[in-house]
Order: sequence, then structure tokens, then C-alpha cells
Amino acid sequence: MKIKVTDMMCQHCVKNIDKALVNLEHTINLENKEVEVNDQDVDQAKELIKAAGYTVK
Repeated sequence: MKIKVTDMMCQHCVKNIDKALVNLEHTINLENKEVEVNDQDVDQAKELIKAAGYTVK
């Protein structure tokens, strides 16, 4: 499932989100400002991304 991260702007943001999601299987697409995770990990991923300081939709 894709999670929109509206304030992910650069490679530094990608690195921070990647670090926050280190224990979850994920793919980050900076161009589309999206993070893709397994369906069962969506809620946990959203909380981890928020805790890293980013806004999710």
C-alpha cells in the first residue's frame, strides 16, 4: 500500500524515512512523494514516519 508523504522533498528526507522504517519492508519514491509498504504494516509505517517529523496522508 502506498502512503503519501507530502513534505518529503530531498534525498535527506528519503534517508530519514528509510532509517525510520528500517525494520519494515518498504520502497521510497521521492518523485511521487510516496512510501510503499505491505498492507499489514501501513499503520505502523505511518506512525514511524510521523515520529520522524513528516506528514502522511
